[in-house]
Amino acid sequence: MKKIALMLFCLALVSAHAFAEFVMVPGLGLSYYYGSTGEKSSESMLPFGVGLDFSYLTDSGFTLCMDNDFQYFRKVTTKVDSNSVGLSVNKGLVWNSRIMPGYTFKFAKDNAYLRLAGGPSVGTFGYEVEVAKKNTVYTSITVGLAFHVGFEYFFTNLVGIGISINEIPTLYSTSGVGRANIFNLKVGPSFRLGEKK
Repeated sequence: MKKIALMLFCLALVSAHAFAEFVMVPGLGLSYYYGSTGEKSSESMLPFGVGLDFSYLTDSGFTLCMDNDFQYFRKVTTKVDSNSVGLSVNKGLVWNSRIMPGYTFKFAKDNAYLRLAGGPSVGTFGYEVEVAKKNTVYTSITVGLAFHVGFEYFFTNLVGIGISINEIPTLYSTSGVGRANIFNLKVGPSFRLGEKK
């Protein structure tokens, strides 16, 4: 985990010099995962955790977004036919990362940014549950296409507040391949580097 964080930080510093402006939003977020595990069965969960979003802006408005989420959950809801069962789990962890080109619109004297972006998403989740008095670990890899809407308002040249919404249609692998959807909402302080025009 420390190596990943250090790599992301170094990448942010290097990339900031290649673009006119760099925006970082560390925030708290909530996600909703919903996936079909068969013709009449599904699984859902509601992870909560932290996110770290980077946006690199050019003078033309072209933007490259790199978003990362690290989240935790304690319950998985399984639905078969019309019967729903909630399972308490241990060590429910989620990681999701996205690289999304897009465009940033600036208004309100360049203090407000509205960003639209989309691109590939990859992640994983896993949890431990007790089955027949034995702990069993379930893991899955997710691959999808993310659609992103982000908004930041800056109170000063450096500091503001940011909010982002991501909708991610996804394929995930367990014993087979299933379809899923991930909805993600985050809010936190925003920081920008680079000249304000």
